[in-house]
Amino acid sequence: NFCFPACDPLLQDCPIDHLCITINSTDFSCILDASGPAGQVNDPCEFINACDPGLACLNAPGATSACDQNAPGCCQPLCDSNKMPPCPNPDQSCVPYFPEGEAPPGHENVGICAIPP
Repeated sequence: NFCFPACDPLLQDCPIDHLCITINSTDFSCILDASGPAGQVNDPCEFINACDPGLACLNAPGATSACDQNAPGCCQPLCDSNKMPPCPNPDQSCVPYFPEGEAPPGHENVGICAIPP
C-alpha cells in the first residue's frame, strides 16, 4: 500500500510538483503531478493526475461541450460550492463533487465545474 499525505483540494496545499486529488473517491491526497505542459482547463486527460493543480479529470461529456467529446476525460476546475465562483465555460456551474450526504467531513463544499445534472 502507498501512503499519500492528506490535503485540501480547494487550497491545493501539496508540495511543488504534486496535486491534491481524490484517489479512492473519498479522501484527498497529494500525488505527483503528471500533467507536464498539458493539463490545463478543457485539455483532454486520461489519468487522475494528468491535470494541473486545482483541476480534476472529469468524464468529458459531463464536463462541458468545450471538451473533446471523444477524449476519455477533460480537465476542469475544482470550486467551492458555497461561493459559487464562475466556471470557465458557459454551460457549466459549480456542482457538488460528492453525492448529497456522501462528502467526507470537512469537504462538504468541494465542487467541480461541470454541466449541471
